[in-house]
Amino acid sequence: MQDHIFSFVDVETTGGNARTDRIIEIGIVRVQGGKVLQTYSALINPERTLHSFITQITGINNAMLVDAPLFHEVAEQVHELLKDTIFVAHNVRFDYSFITTELRSAGIDLRLSNLCTVRLSRKLFPEFPKHNLDAIVERHGLAMENRHRALDDAMALVHFVQDLPNHHTEQHISTSIKELLKEYILPTHMTKDEVTSIPNTTGVYVFRDQDKEPLYIGKSIHIQERLFEHFSKATRSAKELRLIHSTHSISYIETAGEFGALILEAEMITTRHPLLNSRGKGALVDGKRKAKPSYTLREVMNDDGYLFAQVSEQLTIPAQEVDQGIIMFPTKRKAKDFLFEIANKAKLCKKVLGLEQGDGPCLAYGMHKCHGACVGEESFALHNKRFHQCFVAKQLSPWPFPGAITIKESDEDPTEGDMFVINHWCIIKKGRYHYEEVTWNQEDPNEDFDRNIYMIIKQALAGKFERVLVQR
Repeated sequence: MQDHIFSFVDVETTGGNARTDRIIEIGIVRVQGGKVLQTYSALINPERTLHSFITQITGINNAMLVDAPLFHEVAEQVHELLKDTIFVAHNVRFDYSFITTELRSAGIDLRLSNLCTVRLSRKLFPEFPKHNLDAIVERHGLAMENRHRALDDAMALVHFVQDLPNHHTEQHISTSIKELLKEYILPTHMTKDEVTSIPNTTGVYVFRDQDKEPLYIGKSIHIQERLFEHFSKATRSAKELRLIHSTHSISYIETAGEFGALILEAEMITTRHPLLNSRGKGALVDGKRKAKPSYTLREVMNDDGYLFAQVSEQLTIPAQEVDQGIIMFPTKRKAKDFLFEIANKAKLCKKVLGLEQGDGPCLAYGMHKCHGACVGEESFALHNKRFHQCFVAKQLSPWPFPGAITIKESDEDPTEGDMFVINHWCIIKKGRYHYEEVTWNQEDPNEDFDRNIYMIIKQALAGKFERVLVQR
């Protein structure tokens, strides 16, 4: 990669949507062979007033931009710096979409190979959970004066790449970069402009076929970047290639944050049953996908006083049943596997659990792996105690509150965002808030339990998501 020129780029913007927001600062560092060739930095007048939140993050205020050039006045210079280079940025689709959109408005078409330093960091340092710029700067001990200023952020990426030989061989670094630069395959029936017009914001995206039916539903905190990951995987994955060739359009819904995106994704997969989502597959009836049943286990006592687990197939599960102590599985086979697992682990009798039939002792008894409940040698009290301990460890948690709670997830602007009213692990009302005013969605509440939504809410209660406030 020594012969290539890399342009390390960072932009500060008025917001997160390249179609509606504008660049307020651009920083470019041209690098070849690990050496800096040229730097460029400019404030840009976005022809609009900045939100105070942007000023708080970047330190850039409206007064600083009054006499700054408009983007079209620097467009030719920016194009000269970038053309014939490899475009490098952190969450590259964000910066690339803003640059190409602004250049297109100035009558310049730019098409470059992209390298994402987030993906490069993940590839080279998979042992670390975080790969945002702050984490990389701290992990690699990089000097940085002005975080969230374009040239400083771009230069931090240069220093990150310059530090890589201290951790990996040149061959490994070069191979990793080449793999990330592999060509992607766009959907057969879509243009690149249609794809790049999709914002790099948080939300849910839907690949649709020629009849507008959903093929695949996903979520991302950076939608456009995630789409290009699908397109890149299509060069080496038969499933992704099938998805790309079948797609006629891609729609999206933006959310305030990751919690809302996960909830919306789970709801849409459950109700729309997309063909290529593993969770969305169900029986094909009259040409339409139907919901898959769930399999539940409940503690039941037989006539001899021994506890066992009753397996039930259910299309829907009323939320209140969760408080009664149940275990859920996606297939009957997985439910049976769980019973075999606890029988072997706790030396429970497989005949009592309904896993073996016939007269006489169970097979495990002869191998001293059953304490003899099947032949009356172990009391139901001892057998039941071990069974109950295994069962409780796996069962769903009861709703931990006396009534409904509210979860608020703010946008980058903390005065507005999404609001959810939740009771017994179900979303019973959703809306959008702005300061104290709330606009509720006009949709019927879903009072059926959904294990995926249950898991997302548990994560929120555990404090996993940023900008999420739980109100009890």
